Amino acid sequence: MKMLAAAAAMMVAGSAMGDETILDEDFEGGVIPADWTIIDNVGNGTGYDIMSPSTMDGSMYMVGFDSDAFGHADYDTEIRTPVMDMLNVHFLVLEYDADYENYANLDFFDVDISYDGGVNWDNLVSYNDDMGIFHETMHFYSQSMFTVIRFHYYDPSRTDDWDWHSFIDNVLIYPVIPAPGTLALLGLGGLAIRRRR
Repeated sequence: MKMLAAAAAMMVAGSAMGDETILDEDFEGGVIPADWTIIDNVGNGTGYDIMSPSTMDGSMYMVGFDSDAFGHADYDTEIRTPVMDMLNVHFLVLEYDADYENYANLDFFDVDISYDGGVNWDNLVSYNDDMGIFHETMHFYSQSMFTVIRFHYYDPSRTDDWDWHSFIDNVLIYPVIPAPGTLALLGLGGLAIRRRR
């Protein structure tokens, strides 16, 4: 584990941005893009949706679900990126702005990755306490033509939920060129490392 962490640190220190931005979405079109997917796992209308104004950067739109505003209701909602071809990219950065308020450590805001188009998921980060407004920068690894990222907000602890909210904006994915000497270690799997501001 220490060896992987050291390799990750070297990759961050020595990485250079690749030539192509894979995903850049700020939701300023005022609708959920057609190639993104909203899933309401409960089926009662408690799903991520377009919201205005954005709490993150003063822009007009973001996506989110406001449990506090909705009131007493079970919820388990996801927003998924389009399926992305990362077969020849491998080393990537995910950035996003978020506004997440947790209620009594009962609810979760997870960021997950799928390598098979959304059938199976691996967790990149799970938040379970108050974060407020923050910007996340996360390095991750993929070599799949069917890569999907999802933002997942849910409360598994009880029925008749009434929590706070999870808002997302300014989602950016781009390739990086890792520092020499880190490829063998980072090639072991879906290593993810994070920086927050």
